[in-house]
Amino acid sequence: MLGRKHQDNEEWPLYGYAPGGYMNECITCEGAFVGDKRAQNCPLCALQAQRRAFDDLRTAAVNLRSAQQAYLADRGNETLGAAVGAAAAKLDEALE
Repeated sequence: MLGRKHQDNEEWPLYGYAPGGYMNECITCEGAFVGDKRAQNCPLCALQAQRRAFDDLRTAAVNLRSAQQAYLADRGNETLGAAVGAAAAKLDEALE
């Protein structure tokens, strides 16, 4: 997710959180936090969302590798096509 750079050169917003000086309510856990006036998630929920997205990407990569191995084993285009489609859908979903 691209956004403006903060003083420590990190990209913001990060999964709904950006640093700032406003009191907000997290849309995920409903807890109070201080952040940018447009921030939707507290830092903890934002990090958890990032971890879930990376886990989804890791799973998609493992599934793609398995499909590649299956394709090489039996040269079945249908097996590879279905697995690649599923992995690509997971990747698109994780990157949203």
